[in-house]
Amino acid sequence: MWRGVIVAYTIVIACYLSVAISGFWAFGNAVEDDVLISLEHPNWLIAVANFMVFIHVIGSFQLETCGSS
Repeated sequence: MWRGVIVAYTIVIACYLSVAISGFWAFGNAVEDDVLISLEHPNWLIAVANFMVFIHVIGSFQLETCGSS
């Protein structure tokens, strides 16, 4: 079981690092705290990404409130 946990965390770390490195390569120090603000176009992609963030927040809020009872 621990081997599976270590493999899973290694995969997650690899994903985060690849996104972080490519984001720094693309934007440098000019990136805002919210990466979606740094993007200027296409507008439809920014709108879809913001909607996905909204769905994620709604889902995590429900899980958080159910677990605190």
